[in-house]
Amino acid sequence: MGGSSWSDDDYSTRASVRAATGAKAFAYDDDITTGKTAAVAHVSLDPTKMKGGMRECRDSADHPNSNPIYVGLDVTGSMQKVPKNMQLKLKELMALLLRKGYIDDPAICISAIGDFEARDKVPFQLGQFESGLEVENDLTNLFLEGGGGGNSYENYDIALYFLARCTKTDAWEKRGKKGYAFIICDEALPAKCKRSTIKAIFDQEVEDDVPTSTLVEEVLEKWELFCIVPNLTAHYKSKLQDSWQAILGQRVIFLDDPEAIVETIGSCIGLCEESVDIVSLVADLKDVGLSDSAAKSVTRALAKVEGTGGALSKLSVGTGLGSL
Repeated sequence: MGGSSWSDDDYSTRASVRAATGAKAFAYDDDITTGKTAAVAHVSLDPTKMKGGMRECRDSADHPNSNPIYVGLDVTGSMQKVPKNMQLKLKELMALLLRKGYIDDPAICISAIGDFEARDKVPFQLGQFESGLEVENDLTNLFLEGGGGGNSYENYDIALYFLARCTKTDAWEKRGKKGYAFIICDEALPAKCKRSTIKAIFDQEVEDDVPTSTLVEEVLEKWELFCIVPNLTAHYKSKLQDSWQAILGQRVIFLDDPEAIVETIGSCIGLCEESVDIVSLVADLKDVGLSDSAAKSVTRALAKVEGTGGALSKLSVGTGLGSL
């Protein structure tokens, strides 16, 4: 975890410089698509280069109560719009988390998920847990491959393997506090994470394929796991999400306004932390710049909280863990 802190001014200055110079926000992606560099993960996002096979989120003098937040972005097909939206609205996310006080010392790990079995060149990219502008660095170093297709699922199992077996956090180890994990997706979960996939992506050996249900159980031990399905493709609210709902139940969030993904992440965390309630959430969202219609989209997506009598983290998961 980096030792820097978030600065709205630095973020805005960086955006202004890009606008003035014509520089692209996703320069690494542009280098690949124009043939200037090979289609491989940026060195800072290569999961085979994790130190000790782990990503760590540790406390520091500046961030004594670190809270890990993982955001896994599907970058296949039209879903590659999602990281672009997140890069443009990162300031709004940090405004909710920091200015509105939804959570202490957030540390965000950005990841991109593709389709290994569809022979994507870069099926998984993985940043560090960061608290400052390094979060944007990781976003802008993504390769937005836009691949996938043909098998009705993407390799979300790789993200689950990472969360279950390749993370260490002080939040959990010192305070018994779960991190937050969001996978933004539009297709189904594969039934298992293959041994050969784990070797290719992480350069790690396991004895056999790992059932996805096993990975989900392991993830839920130390992460508040959510799946956000934005209304971006024909798969929105299709049967392809049945596998997610079977294991996560109400933790599958259907968002009719795909432009509000970032604010949905921040809002979900605030509701889980009981830093905001569903009634006052609209005012907070509008205060950080979201339109009235988009704010209502977020609250509609999260309205199930009202019926739980508590935080969203208390929602039960589905009953289909053994059926995948």
